Amino acid sequence: MNIQNSSALNNDVKCYSFTLVLSGVDELTDDVMNALFEAGCDDATPFVRAKTFYLGFDREAHALSEAIQTAIDDAQKTGLEVVRVVPPEGDVIDTFNKLLQAKRILTQELWTSLDESSEIDRSKASVLKGIESFAHSLLQELEDVDEGS
Repeated sequence: MNIQNSSALNNDVKCYSFTLVLSGVDELTDDVMNALFEAGCDDATPFVRAKTFYLGFDREAHALSEAIQTAIDDAQKTGLEVVRVVPPEGDVIDTFNKLLQAKRILTQELWTSLDESSEIDRSKASVLKGIESFAHSLLQELEDVDEGS
């Protein structure tokens, strides 16, 4: 009889971290928790933030797409709707850093071409302020996530 080592068969299995944003539930009850567990979401941490329901997964699979698809399938078994998939926090930070880089580039271009008497340039300054405000709100959101962990 040929017995193979199960760990050798699973060499290409990795653990993927991501979060599902769900709708269809207002609060995290024991019934919801039990339904998720029974549906196969025992590798997820459910949480609610600002009236939004999330499932943070650490799911083992051969590929990220497989991990996400099986998590979506499992979550939908409970009758909940998956609204979107959120990448791991590192990807959020990368996105935020790209936004800050874009802001720096826009700032340089804006101030090199700014003519204080031009209405168009004042509009550009207003857009820049909006981008800066958005960047700060993203940073606050990241800090809130960090404090909640």
